[in-house]
Amino acid sequence: MERCLPLKKCKIPPVIFNFGDSNSDTGGLVAGLGFPVNSPNGRAFFRTSTGRLSDGRLVIDFLCQSVNTSFLRPYLEPLGSTFGNGANFAVVGSSTLPKDVPFALHIQILQFLRFKARSLQLTAA
Repeated sequence: MERCLPLKKCKIPPVIFNFGDSNSDTGGLVAGLGFPVNSPNGRAFFRTSTGRLSDGRLVIDFLCQSVNTSFLRPYLEPLGSTFGNGANFAVVGSSTLPKDVPFALHIQILQFLRFKARSLQLTAA
């Protein structure tokens, strides 16, 4: 694995996997539960509803921009996602405890482990 600092000099784009709650949810609530998140959410930067519970970008968006990669797509988004730059497992309302909360941290980690295993299967085929 090539390691390079600063990231701007890297030839291989970074891959980011994000876990969290509404502070970094880029549309997981909409993708996972079909819960509508309409305007004003997203209007300040994206000019349309994005599934973020913000009218602009989130810290994870600024992180992606700072390392010159595209914004992370929700893991549960079935359309238009290639996950070439990573995936976002964060969902509004998630927590570390109790474990029976939908999309709690341990569920996000299980989703990531399945994503990783399936990705390795597909690349080996």
